[in-house]
Amino acid sequence: MKLYKDGQLVGEFSTTELKELAGVDIEKAADVAVIGEDFSKFDKVEIVCESYYGRANKIGETAEIKETYYLKELVYSVYENDGYVGVYPPSALKLIEEEPEEVLSYENVKVGEYFVITDNNNGHRFATGEVIKAKGAHITQLKAERMDEAYWWFVYYTDVRRATATEIAEATNPKFEIGDVVKVGGSFAKVTSEVESDGECKIKRYKDGVWGYSQYTNLRHATEEEKTHLQTLIGREKDEYKIGDLARLEASGLRNSLRTHVGCIFEVGHDTLAYTNSKHLKLITPVEWRHDFVEEVK
Repeated sequence: MKLYKDGQLVGEFSTTELKELAGVDIEKAADVAVIGEDFSKFDKVEIVCESYYGRANKIGETAEIKETYYLKELVYSVYENDGYVGVYPPSALKLIEEEPEEVLSYENVKVGEYFVITDNNNGHRFATGEVIKAKGAHITQLKAERMDEAYWWFVYYTDVRRATATEIAEATNPKFEIGDVVKVGGSFAKVTSEVESDGECKIKRYKDGVWGYSQYTNLRHATEEEKTHLQTLIGREKDEYKIGDLARLEASGLRNSLRTHVGCIFEVGHDTLAYTNSKHLKLITPVEWRHDFVEEVK
């Protein structure tokens, strides 16, 4: 293939040499053209034909426009999914039209539609990632209820997004398996049995280890955010620690008499609570789960 610069022939290159140029020296060997009418820089495109050096296995994949060059004719270099920079003629690329993000308001939200909580700017008690159902659409806020209809709150339209079909199916007809972390009432628990024919399954509460049975209709899956912190599952504040907890030091900054290092598991004491940034710790075993600890009475 012939390569031109300033209208002058630079030389002819094999596909192997061109492949090296595409990722390394092509900007030195050819002029960077103004992005043409076909595509713009950072456009998302689908690869529909082979590149100039025959990476046929990339057909059907998506990529992003990196730059435009003239190699005798107009071509584009694109970032492929594996991080490689490929060189393609315009005919080998198909623009992926991205729909603009929907702006939710009382004008396009209907009662009965499903949404997912993405933020909390008004103190509502939904969990981030939780699927909710619209009960009403007011000028500035959406009135929404939990899937079990236990309670409702107002949330800002900017704090939700529309739920996907998969999320709606999971929320309206949830499936529970052994080991799933669920919320029932105001507590978190782990499912320890299959759902029986009568709709009940056995659960074990995180807070106190108490076993019990619950109808699956009273359960909801814990969100990823809720499962991140053991404190949340046992009913504490997210970064709350108590004397007698077993915790692991995740980052430096522990300033007390304990000779600890990152990765060390130790028992939380009065000094720990006074001189430690809780963000540097990870709760391993809450004191409520221990049977070998009795706090000293002073």
